[in-house]
Amino acid sequence: MRKAGERFLFWLVVVIVLVGALYGVYRAVSTPEEIPLPNELTGEDWIKGNPDAEVVLIEYSDFQCPACASFYVIVEEILDEFGSHMQFAYRHFPLKSIHDKASLAGQAAEAAGLQGKFWEMYAEIFENQAMWKQLSVNDAENYFTKYAANLDLDQKQFIEDLNSSKVENLVEAEFKSAREGGLNSTPTFFLNGEKIENPKDLQEFRTLIRNAIEQTNT
Repeated sequence: MRKAGERFLFWLVVVIVLVGALYGVYRAVSTPEEIPLPNELTGEDWIKGNPDAEVVLIEYSDFQCPACASFYVIVEEILDEFGSHMQFAYRHFPLKSIHDKASLAGQAAEAAGLQGKFWEMYAEIFENQAMWKQLSVNDAENYFTKYAANLDLDQKQFIEDLNSSKVENLVEAEFKSAREGGLNSTPTFFLNGEKIENPKDLQEFRTLIRNAIEQTNT
């Protein structure tokens, strides 16, 4: 009986170890931490423009950053002019130490995106930055929820998604991508995989994009 009991305990330990190992493999496979490379598009990116275009502009940005709000206007002008020849991807890089609502704003855009309105919320947030950036975090959340209502989103679902770990992780993954890529300021742009100096104005940006388009056509 003693030997039978010892064999039982031995196999019980083996089973527990195997189950633990299999669970660890399952977690590693089923819940990977997907951190995009700074200069390459992924299936998670929000794309504006022509998704088949060879010219790719990726921006790492902070919704609470004044410079980012200025470049938002420039990028919209660029897309109006060259949108059929390029694709643009927006990524979150909230500078948390100085912008207390940047992550929340990014989550608001992602939550709207889950209902098909990422770019609409993106525009609302940037165009009204001067209004919500002065508010407390709670009041800013209420403000973003009003935006959601203006966009005819399901408000209950929006609030649930806004505070979900899924949406927080989406913003955090792009933040980590920026950090691991050595980025330290916003906005930061990559044009066709190469980090570029921020253009001084619309004309300089227009020249960069036009040259990139011409290079792909030669």
